[in-house]
Amino acid sequence: MPYLLDTHTFIWWILDDPRLSVRVRAILQQDNEIFFSIASVWEISIKAQLGRIPFSEDPAVVIPQQIAINGLTILPIEVRHALQVFRLPLLHRDPLRPDAGGSGDDRRPAIVNRRLVYRPVPSVSHLVG
Repeated sequence: MPYLLDTHTFIWWILDDPRLSVRVRAILQQDNEIFFSIASVWEISIKAQLGRIPFSEDPAVVIPQQIAINGLTILPIEVRHALQVFRLPLLHRDPLRPDAGGSGDDRRPAIVNRRLVYRPVPSVSHLVG
């Protein structure tokens, strides 16, 4: 089954943070396709710049290394995806949350946060035709 990591799940996973639940750790260690959004990379960069993430190395080195080491599939955001968000139902006020509408990828991964796994969100293409 495909899964999409939220930003904190990725951070806690690569930092081996105990706040990541046993259930989520099991999903990440199984042979599942794990997606990671480019929006999360952007969010991590901002949080690291503000000193809110305890990286011992430059995020520009750590993040690509961890993406490669963990075999993550990057979920891109294209102009058409950003513009289609206007037509989605407002599920959350934070536009960068993955459950706020997704990126428009038709594979519909389930959302994984630190404790829970959410059902797959509707694909943008399914909502706007």
